[in-house]
Amino acid sequence: MKSPHTLTTLSKLTVLAISLAVSNAWSAPVVFDGSGADATTALDAFRSAIGGVKNTAAAAQVGGRREINW
Repeated sequence: MKSPHTLTTLSKLTVLAISLAVSNAWSAPVVFDGSGADATTALDAFRSAIGGVKNTAAAAQVGGRREINW
């Protein structure tokens, strides 16, 4: 049987792990802002942040992103 000290330490580590997982799930929003020449830099930063490749094929894709150019 485990000692009470070991169980207490294990309980604390479990609570810490859950707390870290939850705190990372709710991070602060990130703002991408730019105008003129800086707009391209901001857009590239946004694309990099969302990740994935730009899908240009007409067929369905399993990953990546689509962009709408108005």
